[in-house]
Amino acid sequence: GGSGTSAVNTGTQSLDLACTSAGSQVYTTIGRAPWAAPPTFDVRARISAFSSALSGDSVQMFVCDALAASITLGAQVNGNDTCTAFSSSGNPATTVTVAGAGDGQGWLRLVVIAGLQAAAYVGIGAAGEEPTSWTCVGYVQLAAGGRIAWPFIAWQMNRNSGSGNVTATVTSIRYVTAT
Repeated sequence: GGSGTSAVNTGTQSLDLACTSAGSQVYTTIGRAPWAAPPTFDVRARISAFSSALSGDSVQMFVCDALAASITLGAQVNGNDTCTAFSSSGNPATTVTVAGAGDGQGWLRLVVIAGLQAAAYVGIGAAGEEPTSWTCVGYVQLAAGGRIAWPFIAWQMNRNSGSGNVTATVTSIRYVTAT
């Protein structure tokens, strides 16, 4: 494990992640205090660079609950442009190949509605622009008593194969009020 670096960049968050060896992870998180009512939010982020072309390496964005660590849903882009979702109850979707997802055009998106439903998406934005359409790669439905109350959005890079350094940059992170 380790921690990523973050800096404000033209009004959006910019994260630079780097792993030096196989079997390592680096991550950074943004948290939010508990909501009085179940939260609804939509977070979108661009993978503006990813130096790996290996299927075993990935960049992930996921939501988890600091008050109930088992509630997790995320989306990841692997070095070979395959994209998957994952959750604390297993992988809720099949692998989707999104050409160019790791080449500066790929976006990850997480939507949580009323703290009970969460969906993960991937998309491609021409010239780095936000996508006009999204591919759902997975979702979870939580029980009424298990809503997300204290969400953290996390970005993590996994170096699981190969040798040498691998780097990724996540930019244009923005929060949208979901409806």
